[in-house]
Amino acid sequence: MQQDSARSTLKADTAQPHERLHELPVFQKLVNGTLKPAGYLALMMEFREFYARADVDIADACERYKKSLGDYEYFPRSKLIASDVEALEAHGVQLRQSPPTTDRRLKIGGLEELIGVLYVVDGSALGGSALNRPVRLLLQDTGADGASYWRWCQTNGVRRWKSTLQLLEWCWQESENHGGIVSSAHQTFDVLGSYLGAHGHLREQTC
Repeated sequence: MQQDSARSTLKADTAQPHERLHELPVFQKLVNGTLKPAGYLALMMEFREFYARADVDIADACERYKKSLGDYEYFPRSKLIASDVEALEAHGVQLRQSPPTTDRRLKIGGLEELIGVLYVVDGSALGGSALNRPVRLLLQDTGADGASYWRWCQTNGVRRWKSTLQLLEWCWQESENHGGIVSSAHQTFDVLGSYLGAHGHLREQTC
């Protein structure tokens, strides 16, 4: 089996939900420089809510399957993101109304499901490394240091992604439950999308 078979399969099978997140207006505006600080605050509040739950569930699963994870260690994101929200609010960035949210959680029933989750969240750290500069430009006039999460992505995204791909390829070779990995990746994209409003985003009204 080719070394990149697991990655290629997951990339192809999750292309649609992945692209749906990339095409959210908030990310398009962030990249092209038209997002306002309030819109960025709403985005970070939604990320904060997602990772407040995801960090707990992923850490619990990593503890359960630590013998299979080797040197891999999950890094929780919620405190970094919460500090960015606090920094923005401390410098007067406000919303007209809080963004809609949800309380959905990830379901990690086995090692394969954990690997599917990590594929998405560590992949998002890799993608997030490209957003550090747009965020820095967005915040330059606010005086707020609300970009610590994106700086972390830029510093750690590539290394974490390589570590996760090693886990993915190993698990793909060792397990017959490839469907568990794929379905878990889909679930993670779906849950994250529900926090970010991927099925009808209203954040532009608060920008």
